[in-house]
Amino acid sequence: MGADDDFKITHDGTTGATIASATASTYSTSAGALSLTGAGGVNINGNTAKVDITTSGVVDINSGAFTLDGSTIAINGTDTTTGVTIGTTTSGVPVTIGHTTSEVTVADNLTVTGTTALNDNVSVAADKSFTVGNGITTLGGTLAVTGATTLNNTLTVNTAGVVDINSGAFTLDGSTIAINGTDTT
Repeated sequence: MGADDDFKITHDGTTGATIASATASTYSTSAGALSLTGAGGVNINGNTAKVDITTSGVVDINSGAFTLDGSTIAINGTDTTTGVTIGTTTSGVPVTIGHTTSEVTVADNLTVTGTTALNDNVSVAADKSFTVGNGITTLGGTLAVTGATTLNNTLTVNTAGVVDINSGAFTLDGSTIAINGTDTT
């Protein structure tokens, strides 16, 4: 078919129909949708070339498991209000980012609106600050502070053990300082 027989449709009775073209091709409809349906699946193979899906409408992918593999994967949005959302349509869906040995980088601000559980060490760069809001902060283990630390509110230490303050200089400033204990040695 076509000039120089550069477009062929063949059917051999066993593998189904094959459409082959010697040049770049466009398959389109003048009205309605173009549908591809395969009982055993639909394969789109761009070989080493780019596979481009361009639309001004919505791309809607509905499937069971969905896997996206590539040497580099970028998900970008141009809507600066909604942006990129992951796992937001169904409540309670777990979202995992990275492998157990992955290095995950957040390139700018990170806001967490729910509870945060940190299951490993937290490091803050030497010239950066770690700020805790107005709520109660509970530490379940050892707190080691290197450098200056400023407390702008109440500090309560409940322990049956020992509180060690090792410093060349230790200053307490306040209108009321109360130290309660039974052993004064």
